[in-house]
Amino acid sequence: MLNEHTVDTLAEKIQGFEHVPQLFVFDLDLTLWTCEGSWIDTCSGPPFTLDKNSTKLKPFARSGANGECKLYDECWTVLHALMKLKRDGLGVKLACASRTQEPKWARELLRVLNIYDWFDYEEIYPTTKTKHFASLKKRSGLEYVDMMFFDDEDRNIIEVGNLGVTSIYVRRGLTVKNVLQGLDEYNNSKALRTKK
Repeated sequence: MLNEHTVDTLAEKIQGFEHVPQLFVFDLDLTLWTCEGSWIDTCSGPPFTLDKNSTKLKPFARSGANGECKLYDECWTVLHALMKLKRDGLGVKLACASRTQEPKWARELLRVLNIYDWFDYEEIYPTTKTKHFASLKKRSGLEYVDMMFFDDEDRNIIEVGNLGVTSIYVRRGLTVKNVLQGLDEYNNSKALRTKK
């Protein structure tokens, strides 16, 4: 359940790690959100509208055919905690990277959910994740080892992981546990690089 306490607790846990990635990158479909139970480009499409039963902390939308499009529950906790760290000046940035065939739909849904502006970078277009990350590296000026990535597809985790990005497989939506696992892996890899 999303509340200020859970957000603050996660933000404190993240800050408790010796090393925190400078860029957190999220796939959209089946990682941050589900649209009618699947990918955004297979849903009934726009117009996306904010559901009248939405709350400020957890808005959700309806597609053109009245299907539900929403972020997974724990994604809200994760995103709010990372936004808190951004506001507190920790130097954390957020990005999304999606290979969707309907980039306009994805951007529209991000705006309807009022989170489009939370992302410092977005790579939303049909291509490989490695191309998304090459662009993120160039635009952000960060090295791959300073990034963490969450995705629901093994092939993307392997490809992006081979670049040097700490890449975490997500099953049925991003969870707090995924983020903490990612931070453990990130810190372990930093420790290994320091020993060399």
